[in-house]
Amino acid sequence: MQHSRTSPSAFTLMEMLVVISIITLLISMLMPSLARARDAANSVKCLANLSQIGSAFTAYTDDSRGHLPPYKTPFEPTPKAYWGGLLAKGAYTDPGEPFSCPGYSPPRKPHMQATRTNPELNWFFTQYGMNWQYIGSRMGDLGSNTGGLGAPPAPTPTPLVTQIRRPSETIFVVDSWGIIWAGTGNEAGIAFVGASNAASTTGAPHVRHLGNRGINVLWGDTHASHVTCSIPLNPHTPDALTDAQLSPNDNFWDLK
Repeated sequence: MQHSRTSPSAFTLMEMLVVISIITLLISMLMPSLARARDAANSVKCLANLSQIGSAFTAYTDDSRGHLPPYKTPFEPTPKAYWGGLLAKGAYTDPGEPFSCPGYSPPRKPHMQATRTNPELNWFFTQYGMNWQYIGSRMGDLGSNTGGLGAPPAPTPTPLVTQIRRPSETIFVVDSWGIIWAGTGNEAGIAFVGASNAASTTGAPHVRHLGNRGINVLWGDTHASHVTCSIPLNPHTPDALTDAQLSPNDNFWDLK
């Protein structure tokens, strides 16, 4: 008795091309969703960093009779220190990772080499910037001479927490970058930001989340939140972070 044998049918070239096309189509459909999910996860991690920095601010002010840290200490007579370095030096927070936003990957990341023992070196480049014009005055530079002829200026204290009239609506720290490096290949974060679009010549708020329409903020009551900007890459619109050139009651920068 003879038995017939049937051989398994093979993919034709056309069928293989159809399968590849379907797989490619599915991948192309999934990629934007995966990118959005990754962007959202980065934003959440960024908010966690800002919350940690907020806790460090609270601990610092508790130990400083209610005074906020300066955004930068004077150049003289001692080496200067930036606000992040002061928080780390006092062991209120760790250096490195808490100051690195996962949504921003510039060519330069010197802040990751910053240490507790040197609050100046590399701390200039943190990827979160302080509202320096109102929250973190440059302690000492504007002091008045109260020690007699030839005496150095007395340090000007930074603001008290109690001086912030609307803490939940006053910007402490925000995603930052250095505008002066834009397009040079040397983009990096910066430790302080301008409170006005017109005044942001060195450091500025950086809209870098959720398709360049989102920016994360640490507020005066030390809660962190995400702010959506109606215009991509523009944080100073009235529906976003406002501009300090508005009246104190109409912006999120001024202590009043």
